[in-house]
Amino acid sequence: MNITLNNGVVMPAIGLGVFQTPPEVTTGAVATALETGYRHIDTAAAYANEREVGEGIRRSGLDRSEVFIETARSASPKTSTSSISSSLRGR
Repeated sequence: MNITLNNGVVMPAIGLGVFQTPPEVTTGAVATALETGYRHIDTAAAYANEREVGEGIRRSGLDRSEVFIETARSASPKTSTSSISSSLRGR
């Protein structure tokens, strides 16, 4: 099942959230979720496990374009660009 957002982007309705998932568990959890059919991962820089999310995606063998990644960023306009760039780098 998918949800179509207001901008026309189609997002899987069910995803794996990695809030409070320890970094040492995150890589395996993400890879396993993707291997079992999940295509949506919900993460955030504040969770301190974005790097492991990326590694889990790599280990799954899926092409990055097949995975919808949702991430939270800082609410401060002054840090928006910095926060987005940091998220993309996985730090």
